[in-house]
Amino acid sequence: MGLSTYLEFLLDDVIREAGSLVFLAGLVVATVVARPLGRRFAASPWLAASTVAALAAIVAVTLVPGTSVWEFLRHPLGGDLEPRACVAGGVTAAFTGLWSDFGGPLNVVLFVPAGVLLTLWSRRPVRVAVVLSVLSLTIEAVQVVIGRHCAAVDLVANSLGAVLGAAAGAVAAVAAARRRASVVAPDARH
Repeated sequence: MGLSTYLEFLLDDVIREAGSLVFLAGLVVATVVARPLGRRFAASPWLAASTVAALAAIVAVTLVPGTSVWEFLRHPLGGDLEPRACVAGGVTAAFTGLWSDFGGPLNVVLFVPAGVLLTLWSRRPVRVAVVLSVLSLTIEAVQVVIGRHCAAVDLVANSLGAVLGAAAGAVAAVAAARRRASVVAPDARH
């Protein structure tokens, strides 16, 4: 094995871990920007850091190209550029295929933390669900270009996760507001 072949295999193995690297980079960015971001948007630094980490996890899981980033770098447009492949089987297949394998529930779970955290931050659950659903649509469109398998079922699963996360975030925000009000109310009487 020559040096160039060895370096190619080494680089291929390193880049295969790009999802982990993106997530770790997201964690580093989260820790660096948490305090200024929290101050800027009047949020807890922990909430800011957690939100950035949740979004980094989405990017790490969904946008690492194909089975080999090295192959993607060699042939960036070598994937299936047929957008109709993303919606094969129609709307019915997108909904019935959601629970057909382990990937559907994982796609739901992937978007729940971002939905919860963004709702706690913004207090706008409908907007959060819409923004995360548009993010999912964007991810599926990018997957066509980078050679990943795009599927309407992923869009449905991600959107469902966004809605569930936004709903859970709204419930948590209401519960926290009630808790704060009950703590403040007894002190106000004295």
